[in-house]
Amino acid sequence: MTTNTTDNIFDSITSIPSAKYEVTISYYIYATAINENIKDCWTVKDTVEIPPYERPQTASVSIIYCNGNRYAELHPDSTKGIAPYQYEVISGPRLYPLQTSNLFTFIPVGNYVSRIVDACGNSNILDFGVDTLIFPPINKIGSSCLNGSVTLYYQPSPFYTYQWTKPNGSIYIGDSLSINGVVYADTGLYQIKDL
Repeated sequence: MTTNTTDNIFDSITSIPSAKYEVTISYYIYATAINENIKDCWTVKDTVEIPPYERPQTASVSIIYCNGNRYAELHPDSTKGIAPYQYEVISGPRLYPLQTSNLFTFIPVGNYVSRIVDACGNSNILDFGVDTLIFPPINKIGSSCLNGSVTLYYQPSPFYTYQWTKPNGSIYIGDSLSINGVVYADTGLYQIKDL
């Protein structure tokens, strides 16, 4: 697309089809001195690609358990549709009307159909389930401050053995993980899984 103007300056263009465009910006400085005309110019070129429109889509759903209540959080795919988005649950044990928040509170156990709607009014649906599985929290005894001693422990079970993975990748087996003399390297994400 080429737009040449001498009298008009455009800082935006609307309603153009998806494609790859070359943008050229030219700067001109005119200065007049005695007996001479100095003209200096710079040109900056760039390429802009406008992707085709895609309907909005929910990328994932998180089921959150907090204080004995369940919440469902829908995560939009920000590369699709036009923000801001709205969300609703259109089928399931409990229905939720169209809302701007992506969080559905006090959601009962069951199977659901959710719908995401973008600023253009286009929508897409996603099925998700909420189950009864609630994981007990990981407990902590001691101080996790620098040079402190801390023990992380999970609810013991005669049916499971737990594997802990520390932020540095080292692995420990058991219901608890003790760290004596906490250092900066001990900070980060700890993962636990049953074997």
